[in-house]
Order: sequence, then C-alpha cells, then structure tokens
Amino acid sequence: MIKRLLNAQIVVSQDALLRRFVFDSAYVQAMAAHQLHCRIKDWLPGGTGEKLLELGCGPGKYVAMLTTLGYQVTGVDPWEFPSWEFLRKETSAQLIANIKAEELPFLDDSFDHAACLGALLYFDDPAKALQELRRVVRPGGRVVIRTVNRTNRYTLRTGKKFDPASKNLYTMDELIDAVSRAGFTVAESFSYGYRSATAPQFWWYLEAVWLSPDVQSLLSSLVSPEHHIQNIIFASAST
Repeated sequence: MIKRLLNAQIVVSQDALLRRFVFDSAYVQAMAAHQLHCRIKDWLPGGTGEKLLELGCGPGKYVAMLTTLGYQVTGVDPWEFPSWEFLRKETSAQLIANIKAEELPFLDDSFDHAACLGALLYFDDPAKALQELRRVVRPGGRVVIRTVNRTNRYTLRTGKKFDPASKNLYTMDELIDAVSRAGFTVAESFSYGYRSATAPQFWWYLEAVWLSPDVQSLLSSLVSPEHHIQNIIFASAST
C-alpha cells in the first residue's frame, strides 16, 4: 500500500514537471542550464527550429523541455505513454512508439541534433543503437547522452543495479569509448548525482518529489565524481 502511494506521488510530481516544461519558458531556461538536467542548454542552446531526435524519450519530460527551447522534436520509444496525448495537444513534438533504438526508421542525416537521456542502459545492442544514432544525425550535429554510472556507490556496495531491468552500465571511460567508436567526437564529459548506498528506491522518491534541484546539487557535490549516479557526454557527429 505504501509503495503504491509513493509511486503515485512520483507520477504526479513528474507529470507536473512535464507540464511546467511546456508552459513555463523561464523555468525551462533555468533548468536547462542546471546539472540536474545535464546542463543541456550548454550544448543544445535551442531557439533555432532545428530538428532534434530524442532516443528513448519515455513519458516526454525532455521532449517538453527541448520543444520549449525551440527545437522541432521527434521523440521515439518502444512504448507509448499516457502523457503523450498532452504533448501532442500542447506542443509541436512528434512522438512515435514501437521504435527500437537499433532499427531507427529514418533516413541518413535526418536530424540536426539528438539526445539520449537515460535510455542507453535498456538497449539490447547499445553499440548498434549508437551507430544508428550517428547515422540519422547530420555530420557536425550535436548530441547529449546521459546514462547510469557503473561505479555508483550503490552498485559498488551491493553488486546490483538500481533498476533490475537495466542491461548496460558504463564507467565514464567506457562510455566515451562506446560513443567514440560509434562515430562521435566527445567535446565534454562530466558526472552528477547523489544517491545513498542503501535504500535506492527511497532516494529516488525523495529526488522525484521532495528534493529541490539545488539541494540535489549540494548532495552531488559531496560525492567523488567517479561515484556519481549519472555520466553525461556532450559530443558531435564526426564529419
């Protein structure tokens, strides 16, 4: 009963954030520069009307952010989410379900830029998925990739993953190598995020519902970079 209640609170909180990313442009500008959201505006400044693919977009939080930043966003995922109805109504984003990262239904160089913000760990064949991402992004196009760090404190302590469904975890060096092998040039890499070495689901609930971005940044600063939760890469498609 308690678990269902906590999960319901997370859904409500995430839905509220998605809506704010659609309607509050000033908040989007602030959050797009925040480490919690990969400092995404540092690499994808927006305002250009360029085409951007979000690979593994899930419910669409970053579809909303990137659309508000000024991109023509296409979000793809194996699953369709209830929030997509709202995004289709309130934004210009195109959302497509039943898409596997390893088999993207787009022509070469279809997109100016791309983002993959938390989906890499679920791909069946991450090397092929990254190659597909490179194929559909034009030469020189910018890409932001975020995924779970294999040397986070919880995994090091327990040998387990936060999400049992995840398949692929990377150290920063491993991630840089995988992205480079796929045909991208890495411009910057950094890590972020605190989570206790115990009770990871409870900490996920706190982050989603109660802890402000600035409090999360403070907690992140207490952890050595190699043990942060997330590894983030800014890269460009090699010419």
